[in-house]
Amino acid sequence: MLVAGDEMGRTQRGNNNAYCQDNEVGWVDWTLLEDPDWRPLFELTSRLIALRHHHPVLRRRAFFSGRAHSADGLRDLAWFTPRGTEMTEGDWYAPAATLGMYLSGRDIPGRDEHGAPVLDDSFLAVLHAGADPVEFELPGAPWAQGYEVVVDTGREEQSEPPGTEHPAGTTVTVPGRTVLLLRVRG
Repeated sequence: MLVAGDEMGRTQRGNNNAYCQDNEVGWVDWTLLEDPDWRPLFELTSRLIALRHHHPVLRRRAFFSGRAHSADGLRDLAWFTPRGTEMTEGDWYAPAATLGMYLSGRDIPGRDEHGAPVLDDSFLAVLHAGADPVEFELPGAPWAQGYEVVVDTGREEQSEPPGTEHPAGTTVTVPGRTVLLLRVRG
């Protein structure tokens, strides 16, 4: 969740009730947009908002069911361990700092303004809360044949740019405290 100004470094000095203060703690300082230290955060936030706007699977109006909606057994939502395997009930009770979340773009409930089914790309989001890097094996068939990096919050200014492709089954290194969003290929 974002509070007005978070995208440009506005901190409210840690005050989570700044709405009730009519002073500089609660005011939005628009000059923060000009601060080069906060510009990358603003640009990342802008990219994420545009991504959500363009991909209905990232802004569903209905809850996921987790059940298969097609003959191939793929579900609208699936969870993965860093080993690239689907999470079992036991995995949910084991301490873990990393998991993958598959979002199917072909199982979006509802219809568009013309009455057609809503279809989109499918994505795998790798969520890593640990401080140290972790190896994550990208799930293979039937989930995907490959993946394309869309957002990598651990490498926004580093070497692996959006568009980098990885075959399914490949192990990728996910930096500490990172969200890696991958578009499913094939």
